[in-house]
Amino acid sequence: MPDEADRFGGLGDAIEEEEGDAGTSNVDEPADNPSTADAGTTAAPSTGNSNSSTEPSEDTDESQPPAEEYPEPFGFAETSQQSYYVRDETFGPISANRSRVGAVASKHGLDEDELSKRELHDAELSVLQSFEDWDIAVAVEVLERRGVDVDEDEIRAVFDVLR
Repeated sequence: MPDEADRFGGLGDAIEEEEGDAGTSNVDEPADNPSTADAGTTAAPSTGNSNSSTEPSEDTDESQPPAEEYPEPFGFAETSQQSYYVRDETFGPISANRSRVGAVASKHGLDEDELSKRELHDAELSVLQSFEDWDIAVAVEVLERRGVDVDEDEIRAVFDVLR
């Protein structure tokens, strides 16, 4: 039985070996089978030019800084898929903010299409956790939405024991 903790272990090496055997990379070619493509990530669009100079191309907007190579913050192998079920009115502002994040990233030379959902999800949850007592605030919110009279000091005492 395969190791479930590292389902994709060695996949990158196998792909590199396969590409090395062929002598060329097929990264610029579309996947023959869309069901095997990684839907959670997007690759940078290829210009078809292997020259990696930072000279602006003919159709580059001169008002933007030259595009830089930014590494992804973490790889797919470092993630675990989690489900969040939220109401549309809760998710709406998050979804709208993703467009704004993409626009800001574009101004810094990063192609909006390069931003993966996992990167945005991770950042959103990291921001939540950066606030002091975020966990207590979440507990208070859940209880208040259910109509429970909340004593924040009692909740804090429970969380202090459980931490």
